[in-house]
Amino acid sequence: MLSVLVFLQGEEKAGWDWMFLSGALVGSATLIRQPSAVNLGVMLACLAYAWLILRTHSFGRVLAAGSGVVTGFIAVIAGLACYYQWQGNLHDAYLWAWAFAIRYVESETTFLFVLERLVTVHLTVILVWGLLWYFGIRQVVETLRSFRHTKPVSTEAILLILWLGLTYVTIFIGWRFPGHYHLAVLPPLSILAGQAFSRFVAKQRRSPQLRWRWIRTGIVGAAAVPAIGFLIMAFATRTKDLDFLPIVQQIVERTSPSDRIFVWGSYPQFYSFSDRRMATRFVSCTHLVGAYANRPREVKDRAESVIAGSWEMFRADWEAHPPVLIIDMSMVGPGFNSGHETARR
Repeated sequence: MLSVLVFLQGEEKAGWDWMFLSGALVGSATLIRQPSAVNLGVMLACLAYAWLILRTHSFGRVLAAGSGVVTGFIAVIAGLACYYQWQGNLHDAYLWAWAFAIRYVESETTFLFVLERLVTVHLTVILVWGLLWYFGIRQVVETLRSFRHTKPVSTEAILLILWLGLTYVTIFIGWRFPGHYHLAVLPPLSILAGQAFSRFVAKQRRSPQLRWRWIRTGIVGAAAVPAIGFLIMAFATRTKDLDFLPIVQQIVERTSPSDRIFVWGSYPQFYSFSDRRMATRFVSCTHLVGAYANRPREVKDRAESVIAGSWEMFRADWEAHPPVLIIDMSMVGPGFNSGHETARR
């Protein structure tokens, strides 16, 4: 979101520094979640549109702006790579930032599993955001109609449509549709929906009073029901989300700040909340036994490592600094099951 705002500022002021900053922000977002890199393509496509279609930008200006965006993006990635190289763990960074991500995407699945996730997760999110999707799509259609009537469409409008379209496509990466994947769609969708909604309200206010009252009630209800539902869900699950705190207290009481601990399972919060160092590089052991991601149960039960050599890395870390305390959460942690007990290893 911030990278797009900076890009638009750079478009207005024709400043290379703004373009560099927008690219750097995209690079930073990509380090957190790789699909964010699609925003780089969105920005470059908008520059090309302003040059080839609108004819508002010269080739020189587009080249300078594009080089600023790309340079900013590369600078962040290269800077972090140099830092890891200096720390002596560039290969590890590559494994977890790239190799693991590719392995995650390529993980096996089944048609029925994809169909189930499509209905139970993706469709649910679409319905919950129904009001946003309704007005957002209306705005997209209105913009595309301008093309049909050969009306000039602003760079900002094209940027929003491309931003929405490409971020929506990234939801399908890996064919699992996790709920948090949909969050990237929210900024462009909200802006587009807001544009259409403002015109809708201005038009409907001229309707008869009774009709306008029913419209307002329907809109408020469509917005309030999902919000109330999420609040109820958060309230109902708050105890479960914090049930690990007593175990953290036990860890603190049984170890000293300089000790290392090891958690078998997927409870990385134990390390941060107890302020104890990890005995191995594996924040979550799902990488070791292939219990990561939303995948069919039969695939997870194979207990295959994500990356070749993971167990060798694990043993080397264990021997270098063995843990003072081992916490086995394989039977209660997310992603694990009886096939991943410590006894199996």
